Amino acid sequence: MGIDLRRHRGRGFLLFIIGFLIIVAVQLKSELKQKQVLRRERELLYGRRTDNDTEYVEEMDEEYTADENTDADTEREDEDEYETEETTAETSATPTTERKRTCQAKERIAFAKTHKTGSSTIQNILFRFGDERNLNFAVPERSWMFSFKEPFKSETVMSLPWSINGYDIFAFHCVWNYKEVMKVVPNAFFTTILRDPIDCYESNYVYMGLQRAYRMDVNEFARKKAFLDPPRRKNAIIGKDQMLWDLGVTNEDLEKPNIVYKKIREFDDQFGLVMLAEYFDESLVLLADKLCWDLKDVRYLKQNARTSKSKNIIDPGTRSIMTHWLRADYMLYSYFKSRFQEEVEKYGKERLERDTARLRELNRQLKEECVLEVADNSKLKGDFRMAMDFVEGYVINPDKKWCFPYATSEPKYSVHVRKMAQLRAGFIGKKKLNSK
Repeated sequence: MGIDLRRHRGRGFLLFIIGFLIIVAVQLKSELKQKQVLRRERELLYGRRTDNDTEYVEEMDEEYTADENTDADTEREDEDEYETEETTAETSATPTTERKRTCQAKERIAFAKTHKTGSSTIQNILFRFGDERNLNFAVPERSWMFSFKEPFKSETVMSLPWSINGYDIFAFHCVWNYKEVMKVVPNAFFTTILRDPIDCYESNYVYMGLQRAYRMDVNEFARKKAFLDPPRRKNAIIGKDQMLWDLGVTNEDLEKPNIVYKKIREFDDQFGLVMLAEYFDESLVLLADKLCWDLKDVRYLKQNARTSKSKNIIDPGTRSIMTHWLRADYMLYSYFKSRFQEEVEKYGKERLERDTARLRELNRQLKEECVLEVADNSKLKGDFRMAMDFVEGYVINPDKKWCFPYATSEPKYSVHVRKMAQLRAGFIGKKKLNSK
């Protein structure tokens, strides 16, 4: 019996077309599902939740129970506490104030997050900027900080299944390792923030529970402990010369001035800007200029600021003792305070004063529009609850959904940016969206 080759070929071609269309349909369905999940996740953060979100929320909650329930008792996070002048700007500014730019905004950023320096507020600014632009954060797999047991390793995030899209922003606590961070965000703008070492230590001393452990305030600690000039304790996560340790200098090297100075010069080469907590708003103006951002991009509500009753008043004798004990951190701070003044001169003092006033006016308007009350955890709920009860957060106007990210706590925002990076790579947790 003969075979009609033309009919056979025609049927084969038809089957090929049908198969191809099925593949396209499946792919489109998968992409549509991914877009829907991304949209709903963003709606949840900004407070626009509908009844149709129930099934999605249950699925996500099942995948992220461990993250959502991360407790401050297991790992304490840093507070950001700094003093800025409450100056009313003489120049008018609105939330839409923009400077004319000929440059392009930088979207690849590496931030060395230091303890008790204002770093969580900087991180929140980066969270909002990146989230609005669908940028990917190099976020720890299950926490809001990387391990402090060893310097950061790029494989920590590069080995994750959702790393396929690469990373744009590095902004989480770690033991700093410049070369490894470079592998994660090559060609990034590198920045960090420092604070007067004594004020930084006092904040760490209270927040991290050392005051409770030693059963003495920081003034008594200075007279009885720091006066003896002990080195940093082995395996201590918080302690002497904290900022240098955060930046990757080992306990042994902290006691060697020549190595400390060498490290400082290396940091000068690494960072495009080293901000100072004592000049927080000025630092943000300089950062916005370096990144080619608008001032409205660096508006903020202070994150993780302690209540006033939890702060120690440091007496002059304590400052004298602690200045000597924290001499390595003072080498770091003094060097970059001088470099900061050079940045101010380069930017122009009058221009900086003018732009700082504009930023403070933007912040004033932001707080006026968004904040109903500054409160502790007794009045805070959900994404706005802080990691520690003696830290202040914000009761946000529920009708102003755009305000929510400004007050979202660090642990909660970390979970959100992790989910978004996963979803953009086609994952819910470690599960592929189109897998059966």
